[in-house]
Amino acid sequence: MGDFNHPDINWEDHTARHTLSRRFLHSIDNNFLTLVEEDQMRRDVLLDLLLTNRDGLVEEVKVWGSLGCSDHDVVEFRMNCVEEAGQ
Repeated sequence: MGDFNHPDINWEDHTARHTLSRRFLHSIDNNFLTLVEEDQMRRDVLLDLLLTNRDGLVEEVKVWGSLGCSDHDVVEFRMNCVEEAGQ
């Protein structure tokens, strides 16, 4: 999770105009990562990424208000780290 600067990425069709952004998307794909949180937007640009390599690992994502005078928001989530029997 963290800030990044790739405003040209279209998360709906998984494309990007710039080379660095396309490399970033390829890196996500090559590491079998998926985007969990995509609601936090400013001027139609995704601000924060929350990526995981396993479905169900990250749950209950909440974006709170900014912390102090910062333009960064607090992101809270629950990690499901318990393996179920038979998996």
